[in-house]
Amino acid sequence: MRVLFLHVDYLEYEVTGKALKSIGEIPQERKHGRVEEALVCFLSAEKRDEKDPKAAALAAAKNIEDVAGQLHTKRIALYPYAHLSSDLAAPEPAQAVLAALEAELGKRGYDVHASPFGYYKSFRVSVKGHPLSELSREIVAEATPAVAEEPAGLVAFGGLSLRAETPHRMRVAGRTLAGTPREIRDPASGRAIGRVEEGDAASAHVALDAASAARMPPADKRAAILERAADGIEAHRVELMALLVREAGRTLPDALGEVREAADFCRYYALAARRDHAAVALEQRVRLQVGREVARRREAVGLHVRGVHDQQPRGLSRLRREPRLGAGARAGAAPGLAFCGERERVGAEPPRPPARAPRRA
Repeated sequence: MRVLFLHVDYLEYEVTGKALKSIGEIPQERKHGRVEEALVCFLSAEKRDEKDPKAAALAAAKNIEDVAGQLHTKRIALYPYAHLSSDLAAPEPAQAVLAALEAELGKRGYDVHASPFGYYKSFRVSVKGHPLSELSREIVAEATPAVAEEPAGLVAFGGLSLRAETPHRMRVAGRTLAGTPREIRDPASGRAIGRVEEGDAASAHVALDAASAARMPPADKRAAILERAADGIEAHRVELMALLVREAGRTLPDALGEVREAADFCRYYALAARRDHAAVALEQRVRLQVGREVARRREAVGLHVRGVHDQQPRGLSRLRREPRLGAGARAGAAPGLAFCGERERVGAEPPRPPARAPRRA
């Protein structure tokens, strides 16, 4: 069975004609209906529900009760809707499922209004618009025990069913670690809604060792992981809100705020990782470009041989040479114009140019 839940201000419908020729006539008063401040359930019974219509009805009743409990309403409207599934049950089994569901909800104290099955209807609806006002579920009868009362240790919430006797185990680096079991209880009702195993110092050391040995992925991959986590949180927003309401006693606005904050944190740190990665990459590119420029200039300096006149002091020649040698140049200076192009041997006395003839007055 597939169900679309709408928390509405009102739903109003009017029968316009038969959708199935085999369907019987209905009284005139059932051809029009209106329900206010209710949980409206658009229902599609499927082929698999034909095996056991009563079990399908019980499974649907438990899910409807769960959603109605979160919305704090006791008024339910059942609206047969054939457009939620491509594998519809035959008309007779579908009617049996809906009739059993209406009876079961009545036993549980709900004010149930069922619209006619097998008729075309026009309808107007006003949905409240809060986070839990639009939900959908796929309900499989085999997943829910066919009993009127909830068995001990089985808790359904947010579209999930958990057995309290099955603890959630710790997993570190692909290993399952044993811990101290602890029950998680609903603070409102006190009933057990699950079990976890808490770690100790030994399991903490295992986790730290695994984290130390793990290879850190690049920043862009870490950011992608965080963004996928944010997408998953938002995709399962309703289930997480239900967990917060059941486990921590949060109100719906508080639960919604916490879920949104968790997704925002993931996206914030993903953005920070990409930003820092970009800054580091930019710094590395700048350093590389500066290094290449320095190397190019050193190369240019090393290939340049400068002529130094022999009448300049020896110290000046060294002053012009040493900075270039210190910078990595392959040659610093030539000793004079007469020997331009011949490299100076460091520490050797440069040869003297030929003596000039004295000027005549």
